[in-house]
Amino acid sequence: MAEPEGSIGAKTVVRGTLKGTGAVKVSGQLEGRVEIDDAFEVNSEAQVDAEVHAKSVRLEGCCRGSVHAQRLILGAGGFMAGEAVVEEFQVEEGARWGGRLRMKLDLPSGVESA
Repeated sequence: MAEPEGSIGAKTVVRGTLKGTGAVKVSGQLEGRVEIDDAFEVNSEAQVDAEVHAKSVRLEGCCRGSVHAQRLILGAGGFMAGEAVVEEFQVEEGARWGGRLRMKLDLPSGVESA
């Protein structure tokens, strides 16, 4: 993940819409909507209940809702419940997933989607 330009501290609760440019790291609690044009990271102690739109997302903590990103990494201690719409998806050993995954794929010429 890129060096965060913004962060939400461990004892902070944010409700509403978080919009911005640059990487953001969450250690606290966030509820609502996230629109970040860079990396979005959820630390192991963090809880996010939101619709997340970011270039890349790394989940080490808990995320409920939806993730829309080019890349989603579900870290070893991460938990995701909801839907993810991504181009790349990586799950580390020990991660927990409960939900729906939709991947954006460029199919080879002559191959049709099901």
